[in-house]
Amino acid sequence: MKLLASSALLASLAGWALLVLTFVNLLSGSLDTRTCGTECVKQYYLGATGLGVAALLAAFLALFPSNSRKLGGFSLLVAFPLVAITIALFVIGNYGHLLH
Repeated sequence: MKLLASSALLASLAGWALLVLTFVNLLSGSLDTRTCGTECVKQYYLGATGLGVAALLAAFLALFPSNSRKLGGFSLLVAFPLVAITIALFVIGNYGHLLH
């Protein structure tokens, strides 16, 4: 089960990298001057979300055997904020207009 926890950690780190790329492209200026358009940002976001959910599931499953509890817990701590941020981005992006 250490392989499951290690793969969860790697997937969550890759998801964090994609999330950073999402933020860099969203904050890099107006849409006309960006090198990465809407589809590119969408792919980064969906990749980060998918890797985060997979890492969260794998880290949760790695917690059950007692031999990899520490690594599974650490993987869970790395993957959970990734999923929480991507869910928050989705909610803000789709329902933020209701606040006005």
